[in-house]
Amino acid sequence: EAWSAIVRWLKTGGNLWVCDLGKRWRKLPAVENVLPMEDVSAQSSRDDFASRGWKPVRKPLRDNAEMPRSGTSDGPTFPPLLWRPLGMGRVCVCQLPFDSPTEEYDDRWLALLQQTGWQARHGFSPGVPNSEFNDWLIPGVGTAPVVEFQFLITCFVIGIGPLNYWLLKRSGRLPLLLVTVPLTAIGVTLLLFAYGLLADGLGVQVRARSYTWLDQPAGESVSWNRVSYYAGRAPSEGMKFSRETAVYPLTPYWARNAHLARRIAGQRRELLWNRSQCLTRGWLPSRIPSQFILVAARQTTRRLEMEPMSEGWRVVNRLGISLRTLVVVDRAGKAYWIEGLAVEEKSALRPISLSDATQKLRGLVSQNAPQLPPGLLETSFSIGADSLLSTNLLESHLQGIVAPSPVTSMIRPGLAPGTYVAITETGPPVGIADITERASFHLIQGRWLP
Repeated sequence: EAWSAIVRWLKTGGNLWVCDLGKRWRKLPAVENVLPMEDVSAQSSRDDFASRGWKPVRKPLRDNAEMPRSGTSDGPTFPPLLWRPLGMGRVCVCQLPFDSPTEEYDDRWLALLQQTGWQARHGFSPGVPNSEFNDWLIPGVGTAPVVEFQFLITCFVIGIGPLNYWLLKRSGRLPLLLVTVPLTAIGVTLLLFAYGLLADGLGVQVRARSYTWLDQPAGESVSWNRVSYYAGRAPSEGMKFSRETAVYPLTPYWARNAHLARRIAGQRRELLWNRSQCLTRGWLPSRIPSQFILVAARQTTRRLEMEPMSEGWRVVNRLGISLRTLVVVDRAGKAYWIEGLAVEEKSALRPISLSDATQKLRGLVSQNAPQLPPGLLETSFSIGADSLLSTNLLESHLQGIVAPSPVTSMIRPGLAPGTYVAITETGPPVGIADITERASFHLIQGRWLP
C-alpha cells in the first residue's frame, strides 16, 4: 500500500530518484520491474535505452563547447544520468551513489534539478503572491460595472440637481430640497449596491483550465486543474474533495499590499478530513476572486472504445462527458478526428494528416490561453515574480502537445501512436456541485492501445 501511494504520487508530477545502479546500468532492469512502465518489453536490449523509454540527461553546452558524440568505436556509450516520464512525473536514475558526485555529474544534476524542482513543477510558492494570478479571472465577474455606474450617476446628478430644483420651484415647494436630496442620494446608493450585488449573482461561478492524462489499459487518470472561483455568497458547506486530491490555494499578487497580506496571513481556515476532505471555512470568501491548483490521481473505468472498420476507425464515447474535438492516432501513426461527440455516442472518425490535426489543436489551445483582462497592464503585475504558472506542469503539457520546445522537452510527446487528444465540455471535479462554469478549457490526453 505504501509503495502504491508513492507510485500514485509520482504519476501526479513527482520525482523519483534512484542512485547507485552500477556501471553499464546493470541494476536498471530491477527498477523497471517494480515500476509500471508500459513501454518496456522483454525483447528490448539492455543497452538500447531509447527503445525502453529512457533518455540521457545531457550536459549543458558552454561557450565554445563541442556537441557530445553519440558513441565511440569501442562500443555503445553509457550516459551517467537517465530519465523517463511516468504519468506526469519523472523517474531519474544515475550510475553512482548519491553521495559521490563528480564533475561529470554536477552539471547534469543541476540541469535536471532546475526542471524538476517543486516551484518549477507547480509554478508558485505557497503563501507567496503570484504575478500571474490575474490572467485567469472569470470574464466580467467581480469587477465594477463602470459603464452602468457612469450612466446611473449621470442620471442622478441631472435628476437631483437642475431637474429637482426646477420641479420644486415650479410647484412652490423649494424648501423640500432639504428632504429630496438626501432621500434620493440614499435611494440611488441602495440601487447601485443592489445592481452590483445582483449583476454577479449569489451563486458560485467557476473558470477552470485542466489537463488530464488517461491511461486506459492501466485504468488510471491523473489531472491538473487550475480553478478560478467567485462566490456571490460563500457556500455554507464549503468545498469537498476526494482524499486523493491535493489542493493548493494561490495567493493573488495584489496581496503584497501590507494590509491585505496581514488579512490573508491571519485568516482562519478549517479543514475536516474523514472519508473526504472538506474545506469548510476561510477557503472561499464571498465576493473575492480565489484560485486553486487541484492535482489528483484516480482509478477509472472511463475510456474511448475504438472499433476497427474496413477503412479507419469507429469511436464510442464512454468518458462520461461530451467531446468538442477529438484527434486519435492509431498504431501506424495515422491520425483521425471528429467534432462533437455526446456521451455514449458512436461515430466514424475522419482521416486527417498529423500536421493538420496539430494545427487544429494549436488553434484551440492558443484561443483559450490565460490572458490579463482588458485594461490591466502586464508590467504592473510582473515585477518580483518568483515562479510562473505559465511554465508549470499543467501549461507545459498543454503546450507540449502542439508546440514542442526546450521548455517542454521533458514531458511526454503529443500525438504519439496509440494515443488521443480530446477537448471536452467539462473537466475534473472542482469541489462544489452547484456552479456556473464560464470560459473554461479542458483537455484529455489518453493512451488507448496497450
